[in-house]
Amino acid sequence: MKSALKTNGELKNKYHYMKKVKIHEFDPVIYPIKLFVCFQATREALEDNFNFQEEIDNEWFKDKGVTTSKCNDKEGFASVLVWTSQKIISTNYIAHEASHVANFMFEFIGEETKTDECYAYLGG
Repeated sequence: MKSALKTNGELKNKYHYMKKVKIHEFDPVIYPIKLFVCFQATREALEDNFNFQEEIDNEWFKDKGVTTSKCNDKEGFASVLVWTSQKIISTNYIAHEASHVANFMFEFIGEETKTDECYAYLGG
């Protein structure tokens, strides 16, 4: 596994190359949870790199992408995973999935949010 650490303000970003899958890892520092973003990863690659709390649904691979908090990295650290089947994604897609990421992170630290899928679609 190759890894390079870059710092962007307080957001630490690592790039992992695992079995020909590029996985972007972000550590938001102030929240005790990691964010991973990966493009076009197979089920096998996802299962090789993450521990899922429930089985990966076949519907994932029919959609453009999925954001889930029901996984940990292989070190056991709580994680949010954004997976997309697309090589190139739109700003609408990024905004939509970012709202899910924010909700999962707030949920993880016990903050109540009043947002849902409708809110995510409004954002993108």
